[in-house]
Amino acid sequence: MNAMPPERWPLFQRLVRAFYHLVLSQPMAHGVVSLDFIFRRADPLVKRHLAISRQARHDKIPPPLWLVLNGLLWLRWVSFHAWLWTWRAVALWGRLVSAREGIGRPRQFLRILGLALCHSIGPMDAYYYRLYRPARRGLLWTYVYDQEVYAFHRMRSRALGDERAASTLLQDKIALTRLLAARGLPVVPILQQAPRGTTMDFTPWLERYPRLFCKTRQGARAEGAFLVERTAVAPGWRIDEFAGAKVAPESADAFLARCRKRDDYLIQAYLENHPDLADLATVDRAITLRIITEHRDSSVQVNLAQLAIPVAWPGKAANWAHAFLNVATQDGRLRPPPEDAIAPNEQTCYTRLASLAGKRRIPDWPTVHDLAIAAHAAFPTIQAIAWDFVLTPIGPRLLEGNTNWGVFIPQWLSGGLLQAPPGG
Repeated sequence: MNAMPPERWPLFQRLVRAFYHLVLSQPMAHGVVSLDFIFRRADPLVKRHLAISRQARHDKIPPPLWLVLNGLLWLRWVSFHAWLWTWRAVALWGRLVSAREGIGRPRQFLRILGLALCHSIGPMDAYYYRLYRPARRGLLWTYVYDQEVYAFHRMRSRALGDERAASTLLQDKIALTRLLAARGLPVVPILQQAPRGTTMDFTPWLERYPRLFCKTRQGARAEGAFLVERTAVAPGWRIDEFAGAKVAPESADAFLARCRKRDDYLIQAYLENHPDLADLATVDRAITLRIITEHRDSSVQVNLAQLAIPVAWPGKAANWAHAFLNVATQDGRLRPPPEDAIAPNEQTCYTRLASLAGKRRIPDWPTVHDLAIAAHAAFPTIQAIAWDFVLTPIGPRLLEGNTNWGVFIPQWLSGGLLQAPPGG
């Protein structure tokens, strides 16, 4: 048997990575597969989901092959994952829903499983959006589901033109920072760029700042990010992963070596929280405000906003996670999520936040509202962008923008994205 020629290895590796990404790592089909596509195809909302599903195909994959791959994913979902995920979801939610609404767990299981098998709705989505209730079935198609996110954003931006160049610019945090700074927007300055493979020297910057925040040039959700804090013990600093795990001094060199292989790194000053919000957090991390702007009626408008609050959370990775509050787009008022949409293991956390939120508003809301709109004006070919801000004692600072922003939290807080736009 002849070995594969060396020049073909890169192509083979790309094919393997693509197959893993598109098939092996996916628990369900790309896009929703629903019986309503046959029996209710005249419904405008069903039509929108069908259009979203058609946008899920990768441009380089022929339609017949895509149908085969997606069909295999759907078969795996209905024969295995849908049952397992439903069982797990009912194990978590069943007792609470039964006590609160009088719906027995066997009936919950059948309803949730029916949504999973007939419409490819994830069981946790069905609970968080309360779709197990017959009265809420009419809202089924107002939601965008996780398996539709990429296609949803892609479909909407294509109506404005070719968004690829703008999306690439948004993902490059150095280029984005320079662009927005040139437009006079208050961004977080980049103190130093450490190219991939080079050593990061924190000492000069720790003489000016007690803590530093280091993140990759590309990427989202703070993957690979870490904090550096000045100490009195050699080497003069310590590292905490942003997710919360502390890096032992003897492991710091190995940790930084892994980071050097990952991407270019950007070093920034760590930002403190605004005093009007600081008590909401129970973990020493920055509170972030996400504002989602959207092209609508020939202008850019703020569509949704949410506050991500770091809180202690036993059982989560590093024993902390983000909790979320809705932000009214008209006046910046904080609102807790619907009480009956909170999972059993989240009740204590959100009860505390609801009592603290009270009548609070986002500090400098009119200013940060207008900053998000001004930032989106630089990207006329992208339909919707999620902008992340940190509200500091000296004013809001813009961190970054994202095009493929997650849809779960906004919909959990405010309702389906395909319903009429919220009024704040």
